[in-house]
Amino acid sequence: GGLSRFKARPRRSAESLPKVVFTRLVMGRMDVSGQRNPLVSIHSNDLTARYSALNVSRENGVVFRYRLTPVKSAWTETAQRELQFAELAPGTYRLQVEARDIDGAWSGHGVEFPFEILTPWYRTWWFLGACGLMTLLIAAAVLRFRMLGAVRRERELVRMVEEKTMDLRRANEGLSRLSSLDPLTGLANRRVFDQTLENECARLHRTGSAVSLVLLDVDHFKALNDSQGHLRGDEYLVLVGEALGRLARRHVDVAARYDGEEFALILPA
Repeated sequence: GGLSRFKARPRRSAESLPKVVFTRLVMGRMDVSGQRNPLVSIHSNDLTARYSALNVSRENGVVFRYRLTPVKSAWTETAQRELQFAELAPGTYRLQVEARDIDGAWSGHGVEFPFEILTPWYRTWWFLGACGLMTLLIAAAVLRFRMLGAVRRERELVRMVEEKTMDLRRANEGLSRLSSLDPLTGLANRRVFDQTLENECARLHRTGSAVSLVLLDVDHFKALNDSQGHLRGDEYLVLVGEALGRLARRHVDVAARYDGEEFALILPA
């Protein structure tokens, strides 16, 4: 139904293909145009790139494509002549831009802009490591402090227990002495006298050894109390007790207040 004829377009030379150039590069508020691989801080992590294509027959027919590695490895086509990237993370980047006019393929004469955003000091490995080490040191110091406090408290408790035990022992000894001594004369009381006499009599039956029992009664003591009073009578009982205590010189001798004005001496052997 008709005749068609195709005639291939002549291949364009490399010099006639569009070439892309950056007209302005801004990192944060700093113009980095003309710089190669600049190093910027985390506070300048916004990139604004303006570019243009050279050697094109029609400016409006130019199509661009770009990619920012490693954020995005695929190409993105656009007709805009300005790119903006906000809040880029610390790292190394490379922005590539290529152009194609309406009559040809992608130029292959693209332009690239390598740059690096520095890691802030508070996010560096040495700072994070120092923080971790400091945390461990603080935890170890707190644990050590608590252990020392526990040891001090334990020692204090041991000391208090020892003091209480000593006080209790003294109290028991005092109670034992009070329970075995007559409170007025200081001699052995009736309970100690009965127990000692029972033990000595049992030993007498076993071994046949002698034991002497001396019983004393202060004469006319009631008349003394009636005439001079009970306080004066107690003074005389103390004097009698002191005299009997001097007589019971050996450790086996027992001088006791038997009852009231009655006294006794147990003298083994």
